[in-house]
Amino acid sequence: MNSIVLNFHTLIRKYCMERIQKLKSDQLVAMRKAFEVYDDTKDMTEEETIQCIHKKMCSVDREKMKQIVNNEELRKYWCAVNIDILDVMLKNIEKVEPEEFSSVEEIRKKIINIVKSSKISGIKGYDNISNDEKENICEKEKQICISYMNSIHEEKLRDAPQLFYRRVISKEKEAELISDFEKQWLNKVMQHFDEPMDGVLRFHIGSFTEEIDLDRLTQLLIDHGDERIYEINSCEVDAVSYIMDTNVLCLKNKTQAYWFSEAMDWAIIKDHSSFVFLCGGLLINAYNSDLLKKN
Repeated sequence: MNSIVLNFHTLIRKYCMERIQKLKSDQLVAMRKAFEVYDDTKDMTEEETIQCIHKKMCSVDREKMKQIVNNEELRKYWCAVNIDILDVMLKNIEKVEPEEFSSVEEIRKKIINIVKSSKISGIKGYDNISNDEKENICEKEKQICISYMNSIHEEKLRDAPQLFYRRVISKEKEAELISDFEKQWLNKVMQHFDEPMDGVLRFHIGSFTEEIDLDRLTQLLIDHGDERIYEINSCEVDAVSYIMDTNVLCLKNKTQAYWFSEAMDWAIIKDHSSFVFLCGGLLINAYNSDLLKKN
């Protein structure tokens, strides 16, 4: 594979990820200020900060909330349209296989067309934002990304930063994997949801987060020979599924998802009812030996 072509693809993925993170950070700061918890949340984690904002939001009277929502200065920071269109763009870019392209110009042209055609699902709605305003925001984000792509010269691509591997799998491949996964694990787990099961451990998501060290879990999988795994997301708006580096595994912000290897000898299931299931002897034995627990 042409390394310069791969580096171009990597740089655009990295741009989208960093832009999303910047907008989310700006959004959170704006909300901390709007709900007057900026100082109170200074030393909190992101999750704790969001909980604090939500608690304050529930206590604000209708008039105050109206003032906050209609504040033009604040709206430009907490509008989710920018984040959502970038997320769609990133998913579409991660459908591209760089090895299919022989030059930077070829892949640049392809990704520019992908960015131009990216759209937020019509199911999503945004309070106090008209459809025209939404489209303008999307178009602006697309143009910023395209300008960035056009500014990248080949000299810059010789030492591009490393980034984890992640590619969107086709809907056909996803359907095939889900069918096999249902037979191997999912049907068993769903049919005996509230009962003890051989080869399966069940946690509430809160207990799982408190008890399980995700870094230890992913290292266990890598040591087992599974350097890349599948992540299946089939229950969310604009959902896509991936094949990705194992160390990217993250349960946060997933309503329902499944993770497993090609062999499906183990699995992790996050159910929409906030339960996590560890499946297979590899994970069960590691848990019982305290290899997955936080110190």
